[in-house]
Amino acid sequence: MLTSVTETQWSLIDIKGNHYYSIYPIEFGLATIGRLPDNTIFLEDRVLSRHHARIDIQEPNGPITLVDLGSANGTMLHGKKILAPCQLSFGDVITFGANTELKLLTTKSVEMTQHHQLFHQHNLSPGANYFNREYFDFTLNQAIRRKLIGGQNVSLIKMSVDRYTDLKKEHGPLAMTTMKALLAKIVTQYLATLKAKRYIFATTGEEELAIMLLNQNIKQSMDIGLAIIEQFNGVTVNYENKKFAPRLIFGVASVRQGVQNVSEIHNRVDSAINNVRNEGSDHTLAYFSEPTHNLPIPKNHHDNEDEEGNGKTTFVNLSEDLNNFSPSQLRFLRGFTLD
Repeated sequence: MLTSVTETQWSLIDIKGNHYYSIYPIEFGLATIGRLPDNTIFLEDRVLSRHHARIDIQEPNGPITLVDLGSANGTMLHGKKILAPCQLSFGDVITFGANTELKLLTTKSVEMTQHHQLFHQHNLSPGANYFNREYFDFTLNQAIRRKLIGGQNVSLIKMSVDRYTDLKKEHGPLAMTTMKALLAKIVTQYLATLKAKRYIFATTGEEELAIMLLNQNIKQSMDIGLAIIEQFNGVTVNYENKKFAPRLIFGVASVRQGVQNVSEIHNRVDSAINNVRNEGSDHTLAYFSEPTHNLPIPKNHHDNEDEEGNGKTTFVNLSEDLNNFSPSQLRFLRGFTLD
């Protein structure tokens, strides 16, 4: 078990890029490396054993030891298989099979700064300060797999610009770039206020941004999404002396029964957003996987049974009705938008 220290001095970096040039901080204690999500450093590489190796730091600023945990394919240090615990030093390269090489660096070294630049070069959207879809889904997949063995809650929020095709046709692609930069700025500034909350922010489509939140339940994720919507929907975009006021719609889903991989959670949110578009953006769209007669649905709603007949799509007035639902009931929330 790792014990947090004031400042992490060491990190392992992915130097071959097969794990998106990821950076893995090494803290005081024991850090396991393997292909199961319960490892401190979780590497999805079939060559690795379930629990392949371990990094030991027995005291702050003390020696760093690499231990092979009886792995099937062995652990290599500078190209040589280790047969006993080995002490590590700056710049050492640990190899697992043909695909994974990790290098030990100090956090503030010049080489670490250079690796941060490489990480951003490969994983950020061009010309933007948010991640691309590929890295986002890589991180989302790892978070989901950790959640399925008892890890932190994982929620996905997607925000889509309503009538994007019409706006692009009317104002042009450069105006859309300006609009998306403004949206990204609002999202980034708001997320930065969530000091104790973990998240990753990315573009997942031409008119769409996504946020993965850790350790937030569905109600907390909903509140974050609504706060961003409220800020953006009050903004006017000014491009070449032409003004327009775009609006966002959004969906949210969390990892639970029936939503247990990247495709399923994306599909759940996309379905919610599409339903919002079809029904109009003046409703809160909620899906409940239990019969709605068990929930305090107000009279001014309308229901549609889902394809399996075991749940209903319910439209409620956001300002009047949302408080009627308890947090346990809101965990069934499928997607929603703000009027």
